[in-house]
Amino acid sequence: MRKQICGIYSIINKIDNRVYIGSSTDIIRRWGVHRTSLRAGKHHAKALQRDWSLYGEDAFEFSVIEEIDRACLRDREYSCIQQRQSVDRSYGYNSTHNTSTGGRTCSPETAELISKALTGRKISPEVRLKMGAVRRGCKFPELGETLRRLWANEPERWKRGRSLEVRAKQRAAKLGRKLTEEWRAKISQSLRGKVRSEEHRANLSAAITGKKYPSPSTETLAKRSLSLKAAWERRRQKLFQHLVS
Repeated sequence: MRKQICGIYSIINKIDNRVYIGSSTDIIRRWGVHRTSLRAGKHHAKALQRDWSLYGEDAFEFSVIEEIDRACLRDREYSCIQQRQSVDRSYGYNSTHNTSTGGRTCSPETAELISKALTGRKISPEVRLKMGAVRRGCKFPELGETLRRLWANEPERWKRGRSLEVRAKQRAAKLGRKLTEEWRAKISQSLRGKVRSEEHRANLSAAITGKKYPSPSTETLAKRSLSLKAAWERRRQKLFQHLVS
């Protein structure tokens, strides 16, 4: 699990040194939001969007200005923007002194209204295709020295994968789990009419070929026998009722 970086960040235009300053409790995720908006041509900072479209993505650099506590985010962002604009107001992309919502906590009433507005909202297929096209081929931005230092040991952790202890816990959680009728119906509905590609069929065949399955236990065989007998008895009774009627 990557570490969340809480602090102040900047988006710098390397051609004319214009800067956009922002704050976030998770800078990496916030950068992703900025890139998605800019690539889609819908970023709220119009001047930044205009230069991004003009110079291209390679002309901009993301960097961390400083890491600070969540409670100080908005005040520190305001201070950084004000300091930058005091030197030359035309060299900043921020339209106002402080537009960030980082560190702000919604009231229970506001949170409930937001939840009701988002509950049940469905994304149309057209919007899904556009979102996929925007994210396709996305490259991670050049990281500053701060991120390189924080993530120095991350690749080794990625190579290790899930530990045996985690695997055992996941296996134990799945054992004995029963699907509800509603869940079964949903799975059946989603799979009905689905056609597998030739490549998918070949992969399934290759995975199953030569695979040995354990012999069923005596208890399992007894259950199967009782199930077959019960099914045959139900069928015989239906046939008898049909003949009588």
